[in-house]
Amino acid sequence: MPQGRPAMPVAMKRRVLMEVGHRCAIPTCRTVPVELALTVPYADVKKHTFENLIALCPTCHTRCDRGDIDRLSMHGARRTWRWSHGHSRCQRHTPAHTKTPSQRKR
Repeated sequence: MPQGRPAMPVAMKRRVLMEVGHRCAIPTCRTVPVELALTVPYADVKKHTFENLIALCPTCHTRCDRGDIDRLSMHGARRTWRWSHGHSRCQRHTPAHTKTPSQRKR
């Protein structure tokens, strides 16, 4: 972890991985193992958010970092996966066990 960057919350990591079934979020890939990637660089946003994370296999992660898969496509892949698997972005439809304690209070 780069110096000065806080650790990513474990519950957030788990939620991203569960969202895609522990497989790469790129629909034509779906490979395992996966690693978490930021769709917008941390240097630009200065925080970890669920919406900015995506699970990618090492190959797709490298392709994104090189620009072979652009950031907009990464966002699109995640939205496509969520839609095709019946997931809603609405917090009230998120299962309680995948929410952080602060989200459960809402």
